[in-house]
Amino acid sequence: MSVRINSNVETISSTLNYQLAVTQEGFNKRQMKRFLDTSYEVVSTSFGKYLDARARANPKALHHVYEWNMVGERRLWALTKTGQTYDGFRIGYRFMQSRKKAPINKVLATPNPVTGAVVTKTYVFRNKAEVMESGRSVTMRPRGKNRIAYPSDRTLSGIAFTRGPLVVRNPGGPQTTFAFQKALAGYFASGLATKELKASGAMDGPTRRIKVAAEHIPATIRSLRFNGNMSVAALKSEAAAAIARAG
Repeated sequence: MSVRINSNVETISSTLNYQLAVTQEGFNKRQMKRFLDTSYEVVSTSFGKYLDARARANPKALHHVYEWNMVGERRLWALTKTGQTYDGFRIGYRFMQSRKKAPINKVLATPNPVTGAVVTKTYVFRNKAEVMESGRSVTMRPRGKNRIAYPSDRTLSGIAFTRGPLVVRNPGGPQTTFAFQKALAGYFASGLATKELKASGAMDGPTRRIKVAAEHIPATIRSLRFNGNMSVAALKSEAAAAIARAG
């Protein structure tokens, strides 16, 4: 593409081509990467606040993606950015392992009416977020000669013991199954991501620069003092310089 600057018509044409070049240059690879990185940070922070609030409001559904007794505070999840290209990226997630020992059930912590004994030992359920989100069953086995104590309405004390493996179906409760995935999908479907991006100003920088640069036509484009052709490279050079001046 070239523009001959030797008449008013040609000058108008050069102005339009210049503005097109500005638009293209306004989102060069470096600026687009910065914009996408900023967008990801905004969305990640926004979703974190969204899910924390939602978990506190409905802990039965989302307690599993937080540490024990720390719903809405100590997260066992993180968003991830994958497959970034020039003009976009994908958002995924990963679950992290729990580090706290699982709390003892209130029934098991209540002294036995006959012996006065209580359960005092528990263990870390490392993959609780992933397992409870999937709705998978868990099989527990006693260590050594120990027995597993568990709540039961079949005994007077409300506690039963077993030396064999104990299968716990849906350990997080039925509401946890795919609850995180549903919350993530709901967040994006609600339009909150776009709203937060606009409110954060992440979208203003490139848009403002393009607008300012496009509206302020350089004298070299505006005047008729050029004879001969203006190449694509020359137009891009002018556009890049204008974008840089626009900040």
